[in-house]
Amino acid sequence: MPCTPATEWRLNRQFLDLVARSGTALFVSVDPAARTPQTDADLGSAVRLALDGGSPGGVEPLD
Repeated sequence: MPCTPATEWRLNRQFLDLVARSGTALFVSVDPAARTPQTDADLGSAVRLALDGGSPGGVEPLD
């Protein structure tokens, strides 16, 4: 999951949430220029969720 100033955080946060809830491996790359209190909080929550194995049942695949 990239975190850079080049992509709107709202979009990155959606992708981060999807990967964290899915239970798959979560890799994060953070550009220090993109860090804000909100991004740090969102990243911390997502990493904790991913380390716990994601959401029960994972995410529903798109058909």
